[in-house]
Amino acid sequence: MIQLLTATGARPEAWELCIKWMQRQTYRGAVKWVIVDDGPVAQRIPRLPRWQIEVVRVEPHWQPGQNTQARNMRAGLERISDELPLLVIEDDEHYAPGYLKRMAEVLKAHEMAGQGLCRKYNLKTRRAMEMIHPTQASLCATGMRGNATKKLRTLCQSAPKLIDVHLWKVFKGHLFEGAYVTGLKCMPGRGGIDSGHHPNFGNISDEDGSLLRKWIGDDAKEYGPFMTNTRDGEIQAYVDAYQSPSYKMGGRRMQFADELLAGFGKGETLLDIGTGRGETLRMADAKGLVSTGTEVVPYLLNERVQFAQAHAMPFEDGSFDNVTCLDVLEHLIEEDIRPALREMLRVARKTCTVTVSELPSIYNGRELHISRRPKEVWLALIRECWGPAARQCGWAGKSPAYQVVK
Repeated sequence: MIQLLTATGARPEAWELCIKWMQRQTYRGAVKWVIVDDGPVAQRIPRLPRWQIEVVRVEPHWQPGQNTQARNMRAGLERISDELPLLVIEDDEHYAPGYLKRMAEVLKAHEMAGQGLCRKYNLKTRRAMEMIHPTQASLCATGMRGNATKKLRTLCQSAPKLIDVHLWKVFKGHLFEGAYVTGLKCMPGRGGIDSGHHPNFGNISDEDGSLLRKWIGDDAKEYGPFMTNTRDGEIQAYVDAYQSPSYKMGGRRMQFADELLAGFGKGETLLDIGTGRGETLRMADAKGLVSTGTEVVPYLLNERVQFAQAHAMPFEDGSFDNVTCLDVLEHLIEEDIRPALREMLRVARKTCTVTVSELPSIYNGRELHISRRPKEVWLALIRECWGPAARQCGWAGKSPAYQVVK
């Protein structure tokens, strides 16, 4: 059996991801997971087959500004055996599927072991740090048994601020290679004391999220909603919004689209970028147009709607007679707006038409219109990309509409 100890509370989004990372571990031996929760509202208790789960609720509950780690660790260690391997699992870390298995193997030969590679990523600033520490591992990537566990007990009594630093100073452990654990800092909820939470943290900039994808693969999308104005973050927010049946094209935008399409010639081709639930495509069918859509929402794709991001169209120059993009630009990060407008112009033979919002759109407490601006500013930006012939051609409800005829 191996034992896991997690001190958590007041960080529900991070906790749900922690459960997910534990659920998919490849270790098949017995596991006892001791969860110490001192948040004002109890975290969800996970249910994992063949795992023994013990939850300890600690009072008084954590309050902003407090550091209760040592207290919570003491409470959890009361349920822990010194003789069995113990791994400290923290709720704001990403754990690769093979972590528990790897640590269990290493602890057969060593009383304390840890991942020498230290990776931390600040989700708010999109800045990161990567280093190989020659003498210690982070507590979230440390396992122990026997005398090492006893040393941890002693340290938690004295309650140093950085338990891992002191533990590796007083007990010589084994550092192993691999990238099983990555720290994800600034998740919603209670803050942390780690340096990764500081606004000026990190010597690596990751504006487009590619570094995080390189580090943790497809799991990076799970953190997208918590990143500040990154492409992945906004795509994930869009994907989440479409899970609600009520998130669809509004009546006045449909009326605008219907009138617009009526002005195109029968048999002409249409590309609708960000087609959503395909309302524009169905109206185009009724008018005898040959239409294609693009989307980034996986469950909205089909034989005529393919995955494509607005700033990178997978079509040849002049592939379509007409291109429409209705109330999409305001969802894009700033660096993608101009490339998206230029892509529309590139793949169109005759016309490009967009509608854009000046207004906010709050969904589940999050602003989806991250790049909105006044209609005059929209027009100036569109003319910058489409040329001076671009003009405002009407309104789609409260959204101004712009068009250029090539």
